[in-house]
Amino acid sequence: MNQKLQALRAVAGRNFNKVAGAVALAGASLAAHAQSSGIDVSAVTGGVSDAKTAITTIGGSVLGVIVLVAVFMWARRPIK
Repeated sequence: MNQKLQALRAVAGRNFNKVAGAVALAGASLAAHAQSSGIDVSAVTGGVSDAKTAITTIGGSVLGVIVLVAVFMWARRPIK
């Protein structure tokens, strides 16, 4: 049992060194690009702004249908 535990500790130690090296490399890569400009999102925000009218129209229509169904059910309830 003790030999298996020692073998497991040895494997964990080797894997830790590999993972620590990969994390350090990834951190260095991120730090190297930290001074670069940010991602250009103007195309995305422009697309959302262009679609605002269509989204408002569809949302208003859906809300109108929901209200119409609710009023219909409310008016139909006393008739039953």
